[in-house]
Amino acid sequence: MVEIEGPGPEERGFLLGAALLGRGGDVADHLGEPARTRCIDAISKMDGLDQDARALAVADLGRSLAARIPVGLDDLDASWLAEALGGEPSDLVLAVVAGMSAAVSEVGRGICRARGDDPDALPPAVVSPEALADLRRLIFGPLEVLVDGVAGPLGGALCRLTTAALLLEVAQRGARVVGLSLAGAPTGVVARAVVAAGSEVGKHISQAAAERPTVEERDEARRQVAVAAADETLSSHEVRIRALGLAVLRPALTAEGFESLACVAGRLPVALGRRLLAAPAIE
Repeated sequence: MVEIEGPGPEERGFLLGAALLGRGGDVADHLGEPARTRCIDAISKMDGLDQDARALAVADLGRSLAARIPVGLDDLDASWLAEALGGEPSDLVLAVVAGMSAAVSEVGRGICRARGDDPDALPPAVVSPEALADLRRLIFGPLEVLVDGVAGPLGGALCRLTTAALLLEVAQRGARVVGLSLAGAPTGVVARAVVAAGSEVGKHISQAAAERPTVEERDEARRQVAVAAADETLSSHEVRIRALGLAVLRPALTAEGFESLACVAGRLPVALGRRLLAAPAIE
């Protein structure tokens, strides 16, 4: 097992989440001492392991944690729960979510329905209470990093938004980058960008394009838009605008501490949340 000296299941949970999210030692930069040094050292040791040894270390970390379910799972976007449960057979999914909150239970039932299994007709797997507690911890434990911390002012404000409002906020921040990149452009060019983005987001493009940014601000916005446009993983105009918004948000959230970054990531659909956690500002 990768050792962390001293007490603290919180630190082991943090390390487990970081390992499963594929984060490096920088993820611990905003922890207080001595937790920061302990976690950076442990992540460095994990990075030095081969694939099999790393998998064993991750499993050992999971078993070492207290057998409890993270508080706050209901606050996560349902896609995180679906991803965590998605690798289990349907009867085991039903056993895991039985007796949990309505939100978690519905995610499990939805997984079964998507597979063509009737959650009302399929008997849950028979699992001993001890094994069930361990299984729940191993499935949901890695999500603790997304719900366990206290977010700063910006992170807290974003986390209080509905998912739809949060996605709109991300898109609006990205739209501002697009608008600044179009400052001084012909009216028709701006109009096409506004139409492509839709009315709710497009108005922020129009407003930013009407500003008078410095040459440096405009050129930086243009560079960021060009990088996003060249990213083949960003498949549509809407996705590119959201990616730009995440790139703007990430440094602001990181400045408040990893808790803010993780909290907001957990409220986003899993693909966007992972991008927020892993992607640096566009450069």
